[in-house]
Amino acid sequence: MPGASAKGTAFVDNFKKTYKVERIAGLGWAAPGYDSVYLLAAAIKQAGSTDGAKIREALENLEGPVDGVIMRYTGPFSKDNHELFKDSSKALMATIRKGEVVKADQAK
Repeated sequence: MPGASAKGTAFVDNFKKTYKVERIAGLGWAAPGYDSVYLLAAAIKQAGSTDGAKIREALENLEGPVDGVIMRYTGPFSKDNHELFKDSSKALMATIRKGEVVKADQAK
């Protein structure tokens, strides 16, 4: 999770300050979402364009690593693999209620 790097620490600190919270309830969603912007920006820069097909080509062939708040991404995608996180068995549907993550089946 974020915090292991200067970029991760800055992300957590800025999130807490911006939203006036002591704890990020959805850190498991916020940090990957933030990292996706870094990956998209790297692809746009590499493609030299905002054309969708060119961005996809760049994402599938990213040159060099991209430093995110969670980790350093090196070749995260390919033509045949568009899944950033390989193990989706730990995925769950959830929402945030009163600042806490609640599984979707318990959210009633």
